[in-house]
Amino acid sequence: MSHIWKTKQKLLSAHQGNINPSRKRARNSTHADGEEALLLWFKQAKSRRIVISVPMLLEKAKDLGKLMNDDFDPSPSWIQRWRERNLIVFKRQHGEKQDHDSEAAEHWLTSVWPRIQDHYAVSEIYNCDETCLYYRALLQGTVCFKNEKLSGGKKSKERLTVLLTSNMDGSDKRKLFVVGKSAKPHCFRGVKTLPVTYRSNSNVLKASTLPY
Repeated sequence: MSHIWKTKQKLLSAHQGNINPSRKRARNSTHADGEEALLLWFKQAKSRRIVISVPMLLEKAKDLGKLMNDDFDPSPSWIQRWRERNLIVFKRQHGEKQDHDSEAAEHWLTSVWPRIQDHYAVSEIYNCDETCLYYRALLQGTVCFKNEKLSGGKKSKERLTVLLTSNMDGSDKRKLFVVGKSAKPHCFRGVKTLPVTYRSNSNVLKASTLPY
């Protein structure tokens, strides 16, 4: 009891600093400076509403170790212990519910598709579908303090529309057809050939279909 009373101020500061209250023993980190520097960076990044992943934490910890000229070489397990000590968890910021008719899909797969497939070789069966590539989209979740309440930010709507075509056995994968908003993107400067077929459409952010 006397030890607790003597370290009263230190314990109160740890509690206010979001330190895990369930820890029975306050072990000192081997690289305390690196741990404090990473926590400071984490708090600053959170104040700027930056979305942070666990791999980002690991890379930042390594960068800080190099800046401090320390032999600090953090590992994934060190990051995990650092998160536990500071009550930092991963939370999803937002999610989207998928609407689908499972019964109709099951009927098609078990009753309709087998009759169609019997008339063709697998190399003759093709699938063609389009998808959106949100190239500026952030992660759907972020690491944060356990008691922190998250509110999802506005999603970036900038995207490319990509058409993918391949036969069933993968022996014929057609060249990707990509549609973007800009006719001459800055990133294309100096590029003579592209691995995809690119077309532009000023309404690409409004429409979800390809402009055939």
